[in-house]
Amino acid sequence: MFKTMGLPVLLLALAATHLAIAQSAPDPAAWPARDSHQGMLISADPYSDATRAKARFGKKHPQAHGVLAVDVYLRNDTDKPLRVTLDRILLLIEPPEGRRQRLSPLTVAEVLDRMLTKDRPGPDGPRPRLPIPRKDSRKEWRKLEELFSPLALTLGLVPPHSMARGFLFFDLDGRWELLAHAQLYIPEVRPLGGEPLLFFELELSPRAPR
Repeated sequence: MFKTMGLPVLLLALAATHLAIAQSAPDPAAWPARDSHQGMLISADPYSDATRAKARFGKKHPQAHGVLAVDVYLRNDTDKPLRVTLDRILLLIEPPEGRRQRLSPLTVAEVLDRMLTKDRPGPDGPRPRLPIPRKDSRKEWRKLEELFSPLALTLGLVPPHSMARGFLFFDLDGRWELLAHAQLYIPEVRPLGGEPLLFFELELSPRAPR
């Protein structure tokens, strides 16, 4: 469908979707984890608490399997569409004592793999390859995929004066103490056909539950 739509029409359609999201969302400018410049505001809310994660995702949730879900807002206050290069986003972890880590977001399929694979190895062991769901697990796989796919941040194009929202997922192996030394790093936000803006860094240190 998108191949037959011109860019202005597509942007209007996207803007309508993001406007509906913005109207139902809390003000991202009030979140402790945020960064803003050159007309772009990015805010993030990590779900490291099991109670919050269960309330948002249901009984089977990522936090119970060591996966951090980060609710991300992208607000474009400029007159031009802005594109966020999602595949370059990183979770940077720099503990005072220990090895620096650079974690890329998990895909929805990888999140489901973490949630449905039993007896996963420890943090120093090898990761299992993404399994083909067995017959007895396909129903559960599809059910979780229907839940998580719409929640994931997959659209990096934010129309003018609009907002996008979605979750990014990172495998922390349940080491929630690392959040005290974690940053969400967004290295590239650019106008369509223009030069990149400055990079964005959001501190994800734990805070009291709201």
